[in-house]
Amino acid sequence: MRLPALPVVLLLAGPAGAALADPALILVEKAKGPKGSFCERVEEGAKRTLAGAGLNVQELKLKKGQDAGALAKAQGAQAWVHLECTAQKKKTTAKVEAFWGADGLSFAAAAEPYAGKADAERAGAKLAEGVVEGLKRASTPVALPTGAAPPPADPTPPPRDPTPAPAPAPVVAEAKPEPKAAMRPMIEIAAGAGTRAAGAYSVVVGGNSTRLAYNLGALLLIQAAARFNVPSTGLGVEAVFSFSPVKYDLTGVQPPPTPGDPSGSFLGIGGTVYYRLVLSGMNEGKKTGFALEPLAGVMFESLSVTAQTPALVLSSSAIVPHFGARGVFRVIDSLELLLDARFRLPLGTSESPNKTGDPGLGIGLSIGGGAHLWLTSFLGLGVDAAYEYASVSFSGTGDRQRFMDDPPLVNASVATSALKVNVSALLAF
Repeated sequence: MRLPALPVVLLLAGPAGAALADPALILVEKAKGPKGSFCERVEEGAKRTLAGAGLNVQELKLKKGQDAGALAKAQGAQAWVHLECTAQKKKTTAKVEAFWGADGLSFAAAAEPYAGKADAERAGAKLAEGVVEGLKRASTPVALPTGAAPPPADPTPPPRDPTPAPAPAPVVAEAKPEPKAAMRPMIEIAAGAGTRAAGAYSVVVGGNSTRLAYNLGALLLIQAAARFNVPSTGLGVEAVFSFSPVKYDLTGVQPPPTPGDPSGSFLGIGGTVYYRLVLSGMNEGKKTGFALEPLAGVMFESLSVTAQTPALVLSSSAIVPHFGARGVFRVIDSLELLLDARFRLPLGTSESPNKTGDPGLGIGLSIGGGAHLWLTSFLGLGVDAAYEYASVSFSGTGDRQRFMDDPPLVNASVATSALKVNVSALLAF
């Protein structure tokens, strides 16, 4: 969810002949990026070296969506330089591109990976040295801005310096980022609390609901999830856990069961495998975009309730395979909107101490969404909601307690639903 690429744009205008005696204008965009990248030190080292070469260094605030090349042309600049810092685990790599004259991309280089402030400054200085040397040796001279004059020619050749000029940084080809290889944190964790609301349970026979039905009020929901994103791929694995305590009031039932206020809990635990397909943006250097994550997994879900005599509320459990897709909309660099839809197939449903019948085919649906706001590169806040529905068909005759005016429990079905809403803290590593 973070973007490690930290662009720094420098614009040059002025002569690019054998010497840089006439101050060339350089406009520098203030570096911004995640903590620990020291990209601002790379910028400082580059600016210091460029200024030391006799260049006029000034600050530029590049507006969102503005093209650096177009801006350079509009301001009369005929050469510009682009610096970029890319985080790579514990180290960072700085690289440079330079454009001038009719040559198009005239210079590109990358510095050795660095890990500290001093190394970052040295990396920026090394890249700037390569740019200065490239400007001195440009095959296509850069024209002066309007009103400027070239430096007068000196008929006396300068004395030869016995010290060889420093070699420019090695030229490397820039690899275009692949959209499907969007950089993501390796580990993401979400933990929080909320409510399990609008819970409902009903037993249906012949298309008609029986009196073995109830609605639940808002319950406390504790929920956690962990995601592992396989590096350099779109593959990932997710584990989830949810827990809600519940207490029933059966004192109004005649005759009342014992106990009349059984307690219990809902439990859900499982895992999902997904693969992120980046459809637009979201790759290195892009702050917005859309990705689709096809997914499949399995959950274990249960309701454990204190046994009553007679048993009106049954304990139950099921294995629930699911499959579907999740859409991830990155609105800005720090905000993601999610939409999740899954088909659910409850299998192996069991009930105790009695049963509604012999469990058969189950089918269900889960629809949810959320918003994740990242306050820093590793800490965020999430709000998520999901509606879950499932229906399980039973065959044969059930032996559970029923009310006198209900039909016999023959080939019945059980439907359940719930709305889950939770707020969670987000961590990324």
